[in-house]
Amino acid sequence: MRTASLGDKPIGDGERRILDEFRRRLGPSQPPEIAGVEVAHLHLPRGHEAARVGGDFIDFYSVTNLQQIAVLVGDVAGKGVDAAFDALSTKIATRTIVLGLRWPPLPGEALQEVHNALLDATLKQGTHITMIFGLLNGRDGSFSFASAGHPSPLVLRHDAVERPVSLVAPAIGVTWEAELQPYPTESVQLDDGEGVLLFTDGIAEARDADGRFYEEARLLEALEELRGLPAAQLLQCRLADRTEFAGGPPDDDLALVFLRRCATIDG
Repeated sequence: MRTASLGDKPIGDGERRILDEFRRRLGPSQPPEIAGVEVAHLHLPRGHEAARVGGDFIDFYSVTNLQQIAVLVGDVAGKGVDAAFDALSTKIATRTIVLGLRWPPLPGEALQEVHNALLDATLKQGTHITMIFGLLNGRDGSFSFASAGHPSPLVLRHDAVERPVSLVAPAIGVTWEAELQPYPTESVQLDDGEGVLLFTDGIAEARDADGRFYEEARLLEALEELRGLPAAQLLQCRLADRTEFAGGPPDDDLALVFLRRCATIDG
């Protein structure tokens, strides 16, 4: 039987099924349908087809009858199965914590709780995780977020693309002490048709033949051209533009989430 390989070790059917399950669980399930919110996401692990697992992960949270959606985008330092295991452990722990908080959660308080819980029970020394936790209210268009060492989100306005000034705390695991205060929480206001893009460094740090970073050389310009597209199409075009810029498909994990306020909800 022909097998693929993970490093120098061949992958059999059993290992392949485990890796497939890792991939499935690190990507989000179908996002909840929230009145007034359009959601799209992409989750692409790196590597060849048989061993494509990595440390990027996405999750969504909501509570019945509330027109709000929370989103988590995270990135565990490292590659392959070890990073995927840490990412899945982090995703599961964060879901348990977030759904146990008073709703809607304040993003900075959510990251504080996650930081302390992971250091206490989940992470091993030397593991670093960047995260961004955001909450969009489909009723009033407010988007609040907090970051632990993660790239800042981008706001797609009707006439511009903005990078909000955000207070970024260190990645989880950089310091091995309990957080005594919530992470800084920032807020932006979205009008109908405006949205936010969250992403990992698989997009931001792609390089072209001259060594330029995609985030610095092309990302905002490309979003200016694409911001009117439907959410899912915008992300696909974003990936295609990044691939053209870098001269090939991603060689790093990447995750993208786009949230757009699509209607004003009265009442």
